[in-house]
This record gives sequence, C-alpha cells and structure tokens, in this order.
Amino acid sequence: MADLTITLLHGTFAKNATWVDDDGSIARALKGRFGDRVAIERLRWSGANSYEGRREATDLLRRHITQPASERGEATRHIVVAHSHAGNVVAYAARDAAVDAKLAGVVTLATPFIVARERNLGHVGRLISQAMVLWLVLGLYALAAAWLGPRFGSVPGAELSMGGKLALILGLALLVEVPGLLLAARLRRSSAALLDDLALASLGPDRILILRAMADEASALITFLQFPSVASTILFGRLAGAADAIVRWCGRLAQRPLLAIGAYFAFLIGSMLPAGLAMWATGSELFMFVVLIFFMCASYGPLIFMMLRNRHLAYVTAAGFLAVPLAPMLLLLALAASVAYGRRFALTILSLDVGVESTPIGAYRLTLLSPSSAAHPDRPGELLHSALYDDERAIGLICDFVQARLPASGRAGGLL
Repeated sequence: MADLTITLLHGTFAKNATWVDDDGSIARALKGRFGDRVAIERLRWSGANSYEGRREATDLLRRHITQPASERGEATRHIVVAHSHAGNVVAYAARDAAVDAKLAGVVTLATPFIVARERNLGHVGRLISQAMVLWLVLGLYALAAAWLGPRFGSVPGAELSMGGKLALILGLALLVEVPGLLLAARLRRSSAALLDDLALASLGPDRILILRAMADEASALITFLQFPSVASTILFGRLAGAADAIVRWCGRLAQRPLLAIGAYFAFLIGSMLPAGLAMWATGSELFMFVVLIFFMCASYGPLIFMMLRNRHLAYVTAAGFLAVPLAPMLLLLALAASVAYGRRFALTILSLDVGVESTPIGAYRLTLLSPSSAAHPDRPGELLHSALYDDERAIGLICDFVQARLPASGRAGGLL
C-alpha cells in the first residue's frame, strides 16, 4: 500500500481540466520521483462559481478522504493539491475532525481565499432594512396608482383622489411592512449562517504550501470586484454617522418642547418647498413624494419620534434617507458579489463584508513565483492563474513538500 494518497482537485470553471489527469505534469512528476510510495487520485466536481458548488465539492472531498482505503493501494494519509477555489474547498473540508486527522498536508495553487466579517453598521445600519421597506411601499404605490387610477377614478382616465391615494399607501404599507421585516430578519439569519460556513480550517503553516503566480488575473478580477464593497462601506459609514447625528440632535431638541414644536413646523414647511418645486419642475407626483419623504427622514420625522420618546422609530426614520444614495450602490455590490462568489453572496451584502486574500487569516508562508511562461515563445498570452500546475518550479516545490511528509524510513533511499 502507498504511504500517501495525493488528490488533485481542479478549480472553478474547470470541470474538464486535464492537469489532474495521470499524464498531467504534476502526476508524472510525483510518480517519477516517488513511484508506488504515492497513490495519485483526482476528484472532479461541478466547478461552479457558487456557494452551493463549493459546498458540494466539500462534501465530495470529505467522503473521499474519510472512506476506508481501497484495494487499489490508496493510503490513509492524504495530501490535496488544489487549484483556485478548490483551495477553499479543502479548507472547508478540513473543519471536519475526521478529515483533519487524515490530512497530512495541503498545496494550494493560485487560491483566492474567501474571508468574511460582519459589517459594523452601527445604530442606523441595523435598521436600514426596515427603512428600505418604506421606499418599497412608495415604489409599489407608484405602480399600483398607475394601474388603479384610471379604473377607480370618478371620470374615465382620472387619477385616484387624495383619499384613495392615502388609503392605497396605508394598505401597501400594511401589506409590505410585515413580510418585508420578516424577509429582512431571514436574510440576517442567512448571513450569520453563511459567515459560519465560510470559516476556514486552521491548517497551520507547517501543513500547507501556498503557491501563487504574480499578476494573477483571477485574483486581480476579484479584487477589482471588491471595490463596490469598499465604496459602499465608506459611503454607508458616512451616511450612518450623519443619521446618528440627526437623531442625537433631535433628542436634544425634544427636551425643549416649545422649541421642538417650532422646529417641527419649520422643517415641515421647509420640506414642502423643495417637494413642490420638484413637482413643478418634473410634473412627477412620485418624484415629489420622494423629495418630501427624503426631507421628512432627515428632519421632522426623527424629531416627532424623539418627542414621543421612541428612539427606535427615530432611527428607522433617519435611516430612510440612507436608501436614496445607498440603494444603487447596493445593487452594484450585489451584482459584483454574485459575479465574484455566486448568487448566495448577493443576498448577504448588507450584513457581510466579503473579500479574498492571498492566505487564510493567520500566520502563513506564501511563495510567490514570477511567470515562467514569459520565457516560452510557444506559450504567448497564457493565463497566469492557470500556469502554476505546469510550472517546473512549482512542481518541484510540490514534490519537496510531499517528500517531507513521507514516512522517515523511505525518504532517502531510491528517491531521485
């Protein structure tokens, strides 16, 4: 029986990768150097760039490592050579104690290690989902009014009366508010579960060989896609700080009732002026409502609730003005997260800050190789992200890593 089973695991979008085959560069080098002392295995998974695809690959690898050694000569101790996101797959599988006990080592080739943390959203941030429900109601009102107005007006083609509009807004608020808040709570629970699932096993620097090529295109692309996350975090922090300041200022103002009442009417009149100007300039009733609600959220809304000693609704109202500039950024961020990591991540962007790093969190050694393909005129335009498994220097380092983990009795004799 072999002393080690070496499993070759391809990466994303590479279900038919040939480097994991028996005639691939890595397999040939390992067999040529160690002979029957190593058993070479390969695993093929969907290669899907999604949370679900990587979890399925994790389960596949877990079963492969923990199953009893077969009669074909596989060893009970394993080394996994993983390319790209397959490195994350190995780190997920190693969280299983049974896998960790049999895992002698891991080699990662150009792996963008996914790391995540909970966003620090502050007082206002935790309520932003509730505030966005208000804007959802407004959007549904615009759609419903456009459809119902001509049908329920007293004259064919007439719009809804003011009473009908108010009834429609209140009805939509009742219809959307509870499901919207339940959905927001569910997404928060989903984010917490995803954060736990994304935790990488602590393999330790002595059990992992991290190889990367400089100017890796895939890592550069994912890093570029992190820009919306960085921008939204900065924007959100600034707006949340402003909303928090509004609530605290309204709290101080509410302690002086006469002054607070005067300020309320001043804010109300002050918000009606730009709303009326918006209606006059655009002729859009919806745009008028947007301007009016924006100013309400930024001024007299929090003041009313602080006068009623309801700090929670004051924060919800103040958070409402965040949604106007933040909503487009969140949509862009959701798209970027979906492209980089899969659609599951698009649903957690408000709660989680997700990125990629060259190593898992902790103290690890990283070996960065310059692209050898630059010296090969027969390999122009080669993707550096996929060059490591054919790089002679990388293959040599992999062989040295394997040799260091073979039983001491056979390391020297007969090895090339």
